[in-house]
Amino acid sequence: MESVKRVRERQAQQRTAQQEQLSLGKLVELEKDSELIGQIKAAEARHRIKSLRECYEKQQDEELQWLINSQPTSLEAVRLKTLLRPHPPDHAHSTSIMDPLSHTQRKRCEILIEDDTRIT
Repeated sequence: MESVKRVRERQAQQRTAQQEQLSLGKLVELEKDSELIGQIKAAEARHRIKSLRECYEKQQDEELQWLINSQPTSLEAVRLKTLLRPHPPDHAHSTSIMDPLSHTQRKRCEILIEDDTRIT
């Protein structure tokens, strides 16, 4: 009888050990799942911030363009455009500021700025 009793106790201990291992495995899985959920939420937040920033920059660019276009003379429009901040470069690695005007547009702007009589 004692041998049967010892076998049953050993089996009970093995069952409790297996249950503890299963519960630890489930805890590890839950931690991994919660970490993945956190990463997904962080990615969604970054995407929302990026979208809001792009929307704000677009509205700001449209407003600045409207201000430039609403100037009464082309000379005032050119002067305002030169005083406004240049657009930041699209690439983060690029440090040079690109000229928003083409070569012919730049010549025309220089002519307008140098014109003291305001005929053009």
